[in-house]
Amino acid sequence: MTDNRRVERWFSLLCGTPPIVIACLLSIVFVCGCSGAADLSNTNVTAANIRRVNPGMSEAEVHSILGRPFAVVADSIDIQHRRMDYTRPPKHAARWYPMLWIHLKDGKVSEVYAKRYVLWGVDDERVYGADAE
Repeated sequence: MTDNRRVERWFSLLCGTPPIVIACLLSIVFVCGCSGAADLSNTNVTAANIRRVNPGMSEAEVHSILGRPFAVVADSIDIQHRRMDYTRPPKHAARWYPMLWIHLKDGKVSEVYAKRYVLWGVDDERVYGADAE
């Protein structure tokens, strides 16, 4: 079968399909395509390892448990405060995705904060937290 005949066959098959079926198929493709997750390519970031990180630990101790973060963000007001980001938002729309931040004060962990962004990042919910207080 030539390429032109294949195209003609698919076109005639598509044109004969009820619009509701096409809409349903496109919806399924869209929903499946939008369920991507954040970049968690650091395989050390697991629930068990996150719970091992405690306030008071040094940055080196955190690195030995979770590996290196994707980014370290300095606080614009207090240079002694920094945040290590262990996840990155997805490149494409996602219904939900996780985020993990380790806050440092004077080189020591002051807070571990994990949350889940929901509704395509519009809202979030806390999943886990540990702080010095």
